[in-house]
Amino acid sequence: MTALKTRLRQLAARALYDERALPLSRRLASLARRLDSLLLNQDNDPGENGEYSLLTAFGEAQVLIDVGFNIGDWSREALRVIPNAHVHAFDPDRTVADRAAGLQNPRFSFQQLALADHDGVAQFQSSEGAAPTNSLERSRLEMRDGDSLETYEVPVRRLDSWCTDNDVSHVDLLKIDAEGYDFDVIRGAAGLIEQGAIDAVVFEYGYAWLEVGHLLVQAMRWFEERGYHMYRLYPGFLARYQWHFTHENRVGGQFVAVREGACTQISRRAGPW
Repeated sequence: MTALKTRLRQLAARALYDERALPLSRRLASLARRLDSLLLNQDNDPGENGEYSLLTAFGEAQVLIDVGFNIGDWSREALRVIPNAHVHAFDPDRTVADRAAGLQNPRFSFQQLALADHDGVAQFQSSEGAAPTNSLERSRLEMRDGDSLETYEVPVRRLDSWCTDNDVSHVDLLKIDAEGYDFDVIRGAAGLIEQGAIDAVVFEYGYAWLEVGHLLVQAMRWFEERGYHMYRLYPGFLARYQWHFTHENRVGGQFVAVREGACTQISRRAGPW
């Protein structure tokens, strides 16, 4: 049995890394990688990975927060799907403001600032054209030789303090796409989360988390300590998440932290969720 396992490992390694591998072996290795990606739901398209379908679970929502507005697709979909919700969007990128101004809807407001775990200012890293990887942190994994990068100072707020100043006492859904700064945004909402004033938080776990020294297990334990349950998001359903150390090397996918008292409500509204 040991010899068989060793041989299988040799064949798998050759299929993945050896250019002399048989075409069939290479195809099988490619198929395995694609299957793994499907199982982890490593798809950045919100229309395919479940982000948009998740909105149907919040049909009665009043307040949604969009951290990382970028080109505005998520905010537009939220306004379309949820008829009575007000969407507050945040993005410090200078190139985004005009795009946000074009979203003319009385239920939408845009704040040109970054959310984090402190109030003050920070350096924002931006490449051309409101790139989806623009962030308060520069991800070396995303930068290529020759990329132009602009750095400028932006205002930073905690969601806790912003909500206090703007009389927002409850958030139905907090969506975060901050390219590695997600956990800082989450911790900046600690007061609201500890009060149970946020029903659910959806965020992406990607390579940028590792770049800034954050791990998925940190977020999971942080939420669990505050009475939230972690789920992996799939198109049409939420799967209760069970962490394993190997998951830190297989980054990708969307995760949802749901307040304990809101789990049943969300399931009832969404039917199959």
